[in-house]
Amino acid sequence: MVERYIRRYFQEQELLAYEMGYRWKTNQNVYVDITGFFNRYDNLRSTEYQNPAFETEPSPPHLLIPGIFDNKLYGETYRAIYTQLRWQF
Repeated sequence: MVERYIRRYFQEQELLAYEMGYRWKTNQNVYVDITGFFNRYDNLRSTEYQNPAFETEPSPPHLLIPGIFDNKLYGETYRAIYTQLRWQF
């Protein structure tokens, strides 16, 4: 059994994203694209599990694992580079 305590109001999850790219035309039919990305995520939803407890009431006996939902996670993606070679006939 998992008991959950939900924060009354979640904060909005935030994303700050940057993208930069370059396209190079090697000749009339060939293109090369190179693109880089950086993303920062804040206030991601999280579950904070607390110490489990064994309970006998209410029946049947069970293990209680309390969890608190919150906005305590963050993350980043960076140095992601995408390349593409395009050849048109």
